Amino acid sequence: LRAGLLYRSATLDESTEQDVRLLVDELKIRSIVDLRSRGESRAPRLTALSPQTRVLTTSSGPSKLRRRIFSVDIVSTLNMVIWNMLSIWTKLAFIALNLLCRPTQARRYLVSRSILGQQGLFGMNMAFIDRCGMDVHYIMHVMLEESNWPILVHCTAGKDRTGFVIAITQLLCGVPEEEVVADYARSLKCLGKDKMGQLVASAGALGLGDTFAGCPPDVMANTIHYLHTKYNSVDEYLVSIGISLEQQARIRQILV
Repeated sequence: LRAGLLYRSATLDESTEQDVRLLVDELKIRSIVDLRSRGESRAPRLTALSPQTRVLTTSSGPSKLRRRIFSVDIVSTLNMVIWNMLSIWTKLAFIALNLLCRPTQARRYLVSRSILGQQGLFGMNMAFIDRCGMDVHYIMHVMLEESNWPILVHCTAGKDRTGFVIAITQLLCGVPEEEVVADYARSLKCLGKDKMGQLVASAGALGLGDTFAGCPPDVMANTIHYLHTKYNSVDEYLVSIGISLEQQARIRQILV
């Protein structure tokens, strides 16, 4: 891929002024794709110009270059998918536990019966592929606009939702599968101890294993294999969610 166009990151909420200057002055970020839910996000160092157009700010004032924020709440889509996949008995048990004022146990029970509890991070990626097509479609349309580049994509940890979106983009542009897997696994080195501790605690609270806090290479390798097995190629997958071959070629032209 061409350097200086596509970036992925963890949350920007804790950005220092130095971080903001890096985004504004060095990386020249024009658009930010935020994959978090409303519950995850806090107000970052951004000043609103309109509901969808903002400028990154520093102590010396706002940058003259406008930046667009595109919010894509994949979590809400995934939660709906998980709920719809559950049996009626699991749903009734979840409701009953909540009525008994045992919400923590209810959440852990629900997750244990879901695709997350049964198949882990790989199961989540399968759900992204098969059930979150509208979200991926929207992100691809953001990438179709040359005026939006350079683009930074982020979620909370920058490895699962963001890792999936970046992997799809890399595969679209012909990046070798082993490089896509290695790039995903590299996320672990970029997560500090504090962030890792938060991820482990969050996973544990839901009854999920510590692997949810990591970036196992086999997760991405299995995800790519699943994509090819079910859809033959990333091109055909994207066509299935409404991104034509011509549109795919335009994205490749920008990035390659």
